Amino acid sequence: MSCSSDIFDIFDSRGWTQASMSTPQTAYYPNLGPQGNALVEGFIDCVGLDSGLLFTNLNLCTQLSIPVIMTTQAATTFGPCVPSIRSCLPKGTLEYDKKQFSMLIPEVVDALKQEDRKEVVLVGIETQICVSQTALDLQKEGYKVVVLVEAVSSSSRQERDLALRRMQSAGIGVTSMESWLFETLRSAEHESFKQISALLRRTKPERSRIVESLL
Repeated sequence: MSCSSDIFDIFDSRGWTQASMSTPQTAYYPNLGPQGNALVEGFIDCVGLDSGLLFTNLNLCTQLSIPVIMTTQAATTFGPCVPSIRSCLPKGTLEYDKKQFSMLIPEVVDALKQEDRKEVVLVGIETQICVSQTALDLQKEGYKVVVLVEAVSSSSRQERDLALRRMQSAGIGVTSMESWLFETLRSAEHESFKQISALLRRTKPERSRIVESLL
């Protein structure tokens, strides 16, 4: 199954694992590691490791044939990708470690060029550091950038909210997962419409709680 949209999805967090997924035109990157501090706890609350929301997010990318790139931030210091995330990653996921905060390292740039994506969807932590720097860097390179509010977090809610507002004012799309997914599907006639609608219904309570916290 493939999607006609131009999307590449990136998920990143400082000192944790980042993964990216992409449809024929879209890419997605996440980043998370095993540390049990406030930052990771904030992200775990965001993606819902216990509730299955993270698995759902990754499953949606599989449904839409969205490739994934996973990055870690200084893995020798902060640790590798947490097993619960790694076990959900689609086959063929690319993995890179990085020292800079932005996810736009040479390896990711090359991967984006090879995929020939035009839109990048970002998720991960921290919103005000890795996510925002990546979003702004991608925008400079001419990509359409989307940040999913249910899938980004921070050790500070205030920093997260400020970063989301800053990115939005810079012209970066800040939206909900449901909104983005239906824009990607475009029609109820899409071959993945029923499966994705069912997944969204199952995670509606968790996603609504996160979106409402931003209002």
